[in-house]
Amino acid sequence: MTPLSPEWWQWLDEHLHLDPTALSLRYHGLPGAQEAIQQIALRQKARKKLPSLVANPRTLLPTALSVEQATSEALALLHAQLIEPGARVLDLTCGLGADAMAMATRAREVVAYERQEAIASAVAHNAGVLGLTNLHVVCGDALEALKEMGPNSRDVIFVDPARRGGAGERLFALSQCEPDVVALMPRLLEIAPKVIVKASPMLDVTQTLRELPQATHIIIYGTTRECKEVVAVVERRPAEEVTISCVTSLTASTASTFSFTLAKEREAVPQYRLPVAGDVVYEPWPAVMKGGPFRLLATGVFWGLHPHTHLYLSAEEQAFPGRPYRVESVEPFDRATIKSFARRYPQINVATRQFVMRAPELARRLKVKEGGELQLFGVTNLDGEHILLVCRPLEAAGSAGVKKD
Repeated sequence: MTPLSPEWWQWLDEHLHLDPTALSLRYHGLPGAQEAIQQIALRQKARKKLPSLVANPRTLLPTALSVEQATSEALALLHAQLIEPGARVLDLTCGLGADAMAMATRAREVVAYERQEAIASAVAHNAGVLGLTNLHVVCGDALEALKEMGPNSRDVIFVDPARRGGAGERLFALSQCEPDVVALMPRLLEIAPKVIVKASPMLDVTQTLRELPQATHIIIYGTTRECKEVVAVVERRPAEEVTISCVTSLTASTASTFSFTLAKEREAVPQYRLPVAGDVVYEPWPAVMKGGPFRLLATGVFWGLHPHTHLYLSAEEQAFPGRPYRVESVEPFDRATIKSFARRYPQINVATRQFVMRAPELARRLKVKEGGELQLFGVTNLDGEHILLVCRPLEAAGSAGVKKD
């Protein structure tokens, strides 16, 4: 059977949910089978990351690396919200095309550049299958194409620079990435009034603002477990104050957004106090921790424990961009507590914030088994004392936690 023939597609459909390794052994030597089996393996790998793309039975996934490096569908849809409906978009780093396809659902036209022919061909095929007639894929070097583009020929440029060097090492500054968007930015802003830069979650926000002084908006995307990426929106006319938005996906359809400006963070007068049993203690979501609005978080109905502990308190549960816990007991970190703790709490989840030791070492000192429902925070309080907070998780107060300044 010939790849992409009706017979080949039918064979793929019939074996889609079977084990690729077993299929490879069983159908070794059958013409076209290995190509179909590769598609089956890649579809199974991409099912959660790219559900809509995989759901269509006639789309193609070119390589395992392209799937691994692809933007998730959920993030691509968030990126698409950053462009205006009807915009003319240029995607300099197409890859598997998740971002280009998401933007094509809003844009008048998307032109996407991809250097690898096999990947560019697959994205063009997928665009046709999905009916995205306004997505045009070009196999070529986008940097060469930029030299020929006229002023204002695009409304938005999207770029996702490579985050690893030639030796596979992680890169932590935009100027080190390929392409170097810092050096390219003057030219990009000639071509389009808005440039969207997708960057590593490891990037320091302050360093990013130094490298991109015309940035108007920094968006930090994350889940309740980890920070996923930092996105910078750069415009010809920079805003007087850069807005930083920390967006946390709570479910497939809900999110918590905490937005602030650096000026408001500097001006905030934080309040601190000692924790007591019955308090609600909040652990900010990873994207919020990355954004760093630590003074603002300790205002209004919230108090901080310590300027560097980054846990927050309230007397009653409030909407907060983080995970809430009820404090069951506050205990000194002393010899008596260490001796009796495991007897009272044999199993407990352990975390530390601004503490004398890391969480694994604290668990060993207390001789507790990790797990269970309860949460232990080893922290430093306002008086500089090391204490233990035994907490019980609460249901997060909806998808609120929105604060805009």
